[in-house]
Amino acid sequence: VSPGSLTSGIVKYGSGAGSTTTLHSGNLGDGVRTSLYIDGNLVIDGTGIGYASGSWADTKQIPSLHVYVSGNIWIQSSVLNLNGMFVAQPRSGVPDSGRIITCATGSARVARTDLFNVCGNRLVVNGGLVADRVDFLRAGSSMRLADTGSEGSPSSSKGAEVINMSPEFIMVAPDADHREILKKYQFFTTLPPVL
Repeated sequence: VSPGSLTSGIVKYGSGAGSTTTLHSGNLGDGVRTSLYIDGNLVIDGTGIGYASGSWADTKQIPSLHVYVSGNIWIQSSVLNLNGMFVAQPRSGVPDSGRIITCATGSARVARTDLFNVCGNRLVVNGGLVADRVDFLRAGSSMRLADTGSEGSPSSSKGAEVINMSPEFIMVAPDADHREILKKYQFFTTLPPVL
């Protein structure tokens, strides 16, 4: 699946437990609002998922990507940025499903002994990660290097993994009719964080 080929509405991939769909890097087009449902696991590869442009004249141009997986989400070590809401739900009868792994090779966790060698790239998520368990495995940078005066700014953070709840996720949602999938997936919308 390529973000540039997605259109507004509901898009479905996967063929059940044990199947794996790959979401490649690319840019989501202006005004495209997609709900991507994966029946199985998802691997995200390449360098990341961005927007075709970063400024919009009105809210109708703001893109939206919501990804719902009934299985695990494996984010490859090469991925630097993700724009979207990514939800991994446990699959009935499949142990250890419903996880997001932020540094993987294929559909496997990077070994602990290789974290500093393989997972040194910083990951910035503009949106959110929702799962039963998120394995934060990036080893790049260090909070001990943080500048206390500027750490509040996402662009200056020294965190290995930075998650920004961007305004576009509160302002827009996919334009799809979710009634047909409510029985299979538990999550279908996002709310602003409670502080």
